[in-house]
Amino acid sequence: MALRIMIALQYLKHAFNESDESVVQRWRETPRWQYFSGCAYYEDRQPCCTWNLKPPMSRMRPF
Repeated sequence: MALRIMIALQYLKHAFNESDESVVQRWRETPRWQYFSGCAYYEDRQPCCTWNLKPPMSRMRPF
């Protein structure tokens, strides 16, 4: 996963007040968002799983 895409997703999530799931879905459907993220061409796939957008400490689970 490219760092530029992750930063762009975080920015778009904040700018448009989206949830993790909705920002990933809208990125997949919107060529302008993909271009903003540094993609050279349209990709009909999700950029990442939604759990990649959560802070690292919230993903950790106690054993």
